Amino acid sequence: MAPFRTPAVDLDQTRRQTVVDLVARRAAALAARDRGAWLTTVGDLTVPFAARQAEVFDRMTQLPIAGYGQTAVEVGPPLDAARQRALGPDAWVATVHLTYSLRGFDRAPRQFVASYTVAHVSRAPTGWGFVDDVDGTTEPQPWDLSPMTVLSSPTTLVIGSAPIARLRDYLALGDAAHATITGVWGTARPGVIIAPATSKELVTALQRHDASGLDQVAAITDGPRDAQGTATSDRIFINPDAFVRLNAQGRRVIITHELTHVTVRATTLRMVPLWLSEGFADYVGFSGLRLDPRSVAADLLTKVRAGTGPTGLPSDDAFDPSHNVIEPSYNAAWLAVSRISDRYGQARLVAFYRAVALDPPINLSVSMEPSVVAWRAFPAVLGVSEDDFTAGWLAELRTLAR
Repeated sequence: MAPFRTPAVDLDQTRRQTVVDLVARRAAALAARDRGAWLTTVGDLTVPFAARQAEVFDRMTQLPIAGYGQTAVEVGPPLDAARQRALGPDAWVATVHLTYSLRGFDRAPRQFVASYTVAHVSRAPTGWGFVDDVDGTTEPQPWDLSPMTVLSSPTTLVIGSAPIARLRDYLALGDAAHATITGVWGTARPGVIIAPATSKELVTALQRHDASGLDQVAAITDGPRDAQGTATSDRIFINPDAFVRLNAQGRRVIITHELTHVTVRATTLRMVPLWLSEGFADYVGFSGLRLDPRSVAADLLTKVRAGTGPTGLPSDDAFDPSHNVIEPSYNAAWLAVSRISDRYGQARLVAFYRAVALDPPINLSVSMEPSVVAWRAFPAVLGVSEDDFTAGWLAELRTLAR
């Protein structure tokens, strides 16, 4: 008779299942708005980590969170010797891939990574709990802003630590922008605005190492795309230092500009050249305003007069604030898009954008680079080659510069 052997235990699999169970209990607690149940997944309630987790729960329940859960759990990184001694021999770190969406605003769940240290917890139902979150990397989320205020309407969700008066301004500007965008694009997506109180909080929210180049931008739109290339859960991050320098008209333009990105990215299939996306967002942002292009594009026209102006439509690199002064490139993009509207009409401008973004009726190859698709769309939609359009645009810049 063969000797009996105890089946080997897959420790990593056991640990992963422990975290899956903990996250499931957290999801149920969040859905039920049950703070006590949330804290049963936490270790010693007298330590700072437990207090932080209670505050996180309170902030998360202010948001329309749906679909909170995990998609994967990895074991590690390893604890160093000092931490292992302090937490016990059975303590370990889990890297958890979490998911959530903001109901009414996100088309699909948004994913992020969080690291939790797991250890024996006598008060926990399963004997295990989260005891810290400093032994790995956790990607910051909107509910990490503290203190956090949430304002919402059917079209705009504002989440921020900025002063309440400023948050109310963002909400009103977002609602007004919704109507403006609909008037140009035909539809408008609801938008989420993240408004930190300080530039340091902005750097953290954007997961950047420093504020390099941020002084040139008042807001940034960022978010994942699905397999078809459509944005699913964009966020608009406000740069408080740059935004407060704007007058009322400038604030309106910036919020409308960014919410235009949100709508267009969510209703098209692919990225387009930045001169088109940024120029179109400015075009919508400036719509309805009586503006002198010589004043708006003053930085660009100064370069044209000096003989250092553009020789072609701006490249994508020209919009990188960490390497360039970007205002002239934005001026150039806005004037190029405005020229399309002035010469061919706003409807043709929108059709041109949709063609470059691979929206029917023009069926262009998905494998093409955005610049190549744009090159094909010029004659297909506007009846003019990109070279001829660019030559006319450059001549217009020289005329404005005079």
